[in-house]
Amino acid sequence: MKKHLAVLCGIYYPNPSPTGLCAKRFVDLLSDAYDIDVICISDNTESENITVQDGIRIHTLAGRRMSAEKGSTGFRKKALHTLGAIQIKTRYLGNLSWFRACAYKKLSDLHKHHPIDAVLSICSPLAAHFAAMDFKDVHQDVRWCAYTVDPYSAVNRIRPFLYPLKKMIKTERKTLLKSDSLLLSEEVYKTRGELYSGHGNCKPLPYMLPEFSVNESQEKFFRTDDINCVYAGSFYKDIRNPEKMLQTFFLLSDKKIKLHLFSRGCEDVVGKYAEKSKNIIIHPTVPYDKIKAIYNDADVMVGVGNTISDFLPSKVFECISVCKPIVFFNSTGSTNEILDKYPCQWQSTTSNNIKSDSDSLGKFITAYGKSNVSPLDVKKIYEKYSASNISDILHTALEK
Repeated sequence: MKKHLAVLCGIYYPNPSPTGLCAKRFVDLLSDAYDIDVICISDNTESENITVQDGIRIHTLAGRRMSAEKGSTGFRKKALHTLGAIQIKTRYLGNLSWFRACAYKKLSDLHKHHPIDAVLSICSPLAAHFAAMDFKDVHQDVRWCAYTVDPYSAVNRIRPFLYPLKKMIKTERKTLLKSDSLLLSEEVYKTRGELYSGHGNCKPLPYMLPEFSVNESQEKFFRTDDINCVYAGSFYKDIRNPEKMLQTFFLLSDKKIKLHLFSRGCEDVVGKYAEKSKNIIIHPTVPYDKIKAIYNDADVMVGVGNTISDFLPSKVFECISVCKPIVFFNSTGSTNEILDKYPCQWQSTTSNNIKSDSDSLGKFITAYGKSNVSPLDVKKIYEKYSASNISDILHTALEK
């Protein structure tokens, strides 16, 4: 008989956030050994209960303010939005305090009908850890595994009044130390020892390399006589700024090289370069299942690094799984350690010589833009990030 696992995470269904996608992959790995209930944040401000393949049950939750804001207009909508902004500046968990309470209640209800053996909480949001902690306080026999890929006490995060960074760290650390087992992304494990030192069962959990999607789709999105480079994801002014990437592509002399952007954020910067160059093309954002088909029709994958060492864009691993040439713009003075191993990659660092970078990038794309990398070679190089290795670590963390 299978054990019962509850997974707490952010937006999971139907279009997962990056951490929701991570949770989905974990659920797929664990579904053979566990009956699984996923408790997550609704992406449409409505609470729903959905049963999907393999009997996995999804419970999307929405806070009262979220639900009220959806059906509001005018002054009422503006007032509710302002309330959310006030909560960000006055509560430790910001405007997601409701998720702590709602997720705990859902855990309790599920436990009454089908006793829960283990809880896996995934941050972000940190409220997922708080709900699991509350449940663990009442049900000591339940195994709680916490996984943090996105620390809450980050330097760049908007902090509430009366919560300086040291207090943010202290509160997050106190929560994490209560878990039975603690898993951290490799970046957090390397750089944020103050969050977990002293925990008796803490290990790094590598990102999982997605399943290879080579030639899964024959759908066409781009002109075959161009060399089509694709970036898909979010930009942030202070964390993942696209300007250097845009400058470098803008200066390319080969007009057959196209940069296709399926992005959100920094629209002013992106729009400025797209207006000046016919080779930088803005597309509407698309669901995750559609982006895989776009990747397959692309020639070159494009990535932009983060300025904060705690975070490694999960898109790096999505790019690797497509087995095509990768170009990557680092925000620090060094290259990306994960991509250093990839057989066909070009990386920039913080060099201010954009023209030199552009010339080098153009030569790389012209030479390798239509080539592919062997999936077998990629599997050997990135064995540490394989589904089987991640599965072993997860199962061990969830066992008493």
